[in-house]
Amino acid sequence: MKNKNYVSRYLFHLLKQHRGVAILYAILYFLSYPFVILMRILSMSIDHAQGYSPVGMPIYDPPFTLSFAVLATAVVTPYIIFSYLYKKSDMDTYFALPIKKPKLFLIQTLFAWLIQIVPVLVVNCLGYGISLIASQASPLFSMGLNGGEGHALLFSSLVFIMGSFFLMLPSILSILCTTSLFNGIIYGGVLNAFPSVLFFLGRSYQENFPGFTSRVTQPLKDGLIDAGTVDLLKQESRLLFQTNFLRAITSLWGGDYLFGIYTAQAGAMTIFMWVLFTFILSLPLLALAAYLYKIRQAERIQSAYIFRYFYPIVIYSFGVVLLMFFLRSFIDMRYDWYVEALTVFLVGFALFYVIQIIRYHGWPKFFSNVGIYIIVFLLAFGLNFVLSKTQPRILTYQVPKLSQISKAQIVTAKDIDYSQESDIDYSKPTIYFEPYGSVNTYKIYDTESKEEVDHVRQIHKAILKDMTDNKRMATPGYVGYHEGIAPIQIYYYNQEGKLIMVRTYDVYDKDLQKEIEMMVGYPLYEAKERQYINEIE
Repeated sequence: MKNKNYVSRYLFHLLKQHRGVAILYAILYFLSYPFVILMRILSMSIDHAQGYSPVGMPIYDPPFTLSFAVLATAVVTPYIIFSYLYKKSDMDTYFALPIKKPKLFLIQTLFAWLIQIVPVLVVNCLGYGISLIASQASPLFSMGLNGGEGHALLFSSLVFIMGSFFLMLPSILSILCTTSLFNGIIYGGVLNAFPSVLFFLGRSYQENFPGFTSRVTQPLKDGLIDAGTVDLLKQESRLLFQTNFLRAITSLWGGDYLFGIYTAQAGAMTIFMWVLFTFILSLPLLALAAYLYKIRQAERIQSAYIFRYFYPIVIYSFGVVLLMFFLRSFIDMRYDWYVEALTVFLVGFALFYVIQIIRYHGWPKFFSNVGIYIIVFLLAFGLNFVLSKTQPRILTYQVPKLSQISKAQIVTAKDIDYSQESDIDYSKPTIYFEPYGSVNTYKIYDTESKEEVDHVRQIHKAILKDMTDNKRMATPGYVGYHEGIAPIQIYYYNQEGKLIMVRTYDVYDKDLQKEIEMMVGYPLYEAKERQYINEIE
């Protein structure tokens, strides 16, 4: 009981100490959500009075703007609560308290979370209540949740509860492992950005292969769907917690991808799995943070590091990934790549040396850092070279297994011409036929027959074989409209009706063109202009 009283008194002490922060957060959250709802009600009322707004306009929107505010405060709050860790005198004062260090850390972490989540839950309920009252008071407004009103408040609250806690952890880990506030902010940013850089790096290796389709808009049963990033979204859901946090909120309102699964509206099981996943992921990170707090020595504040291997692990691993990203983005291996590689090398070294100056609080040894950087650069260059050569070929020859496919489509188009983009009638069914532009005239061959699906697969393989045999492996940036070449798109769907692959090809082989024409039912479009094709060696 005594310990419980001590904990509550200490929490109250922290609240008094940081009451200004608590008030600021409450104001920020109110402006991010309830105030937005009130302004929307006012704006819609004025529009309706002027005859612009129809009756029944939805006013409730799951607090997407509030989620951005929560994301920001979750990242910043640890730097406020644990700022004493950067001053030896303050550390001595805190560690002199009659409470064990791990317990002290957990109490302070709990407070850092409570100072956010309590006002968040209050304003979330307030915004929901305002929307509910307005929708019941006037036919002008509606909640717009399609029967999910009873769940929206609960689900969004659960996402905020777990999301706000998890989002603090990278900042906390950075604070515990750095010697100054400046370093803590820098390395906290690195830890938060690392998954995103990994994701975009991985995506870059998936885009440079024949058949890659970045944007495809195809008519389906539910209307127009952007299918170009389906596979990428699955990867993103595994890596980018910040993105998933925002999507968990967004999915309450309308369709979005959560864990790589498209949902028209998030159900109880989807949100429950998200919360459970976040909770399980938080436990080892929290345990690691508590251990680091326990062994953190106040004497090391004035030294070059708190923990010997933290800086090199973060700097070198992130350096390799970042260099790979820039090498991948700016270097074309087919031309004067060594000039661009040298530029990346020199700029990278300048940044690397500046980081080392910050790390050591002064000028580090020049030649030893040159040697380390050369190793990091060569590793990044080698990995980039290998992945640049292997990934396009792996992805080029991917064709789904017959057992994975429930439906296949071949899409062709007529009158493909960039110059006619302004003539497109977007009031009619329209598809974006990469890389040629939008068209109104197209034909879809659609089949669910196993024999015909396998036939589509064999055509797909025949196109790849013709491209390989005749060295026609044009990369996406060089795919163009060529004389006598018929462009097509191939779609594959799984048993649940989800798109699992889409590819765009120019069909050179006349026999294949005739075979596809017989399947589709009308002549394929043949481009009249000629454009340079760059071959993959």
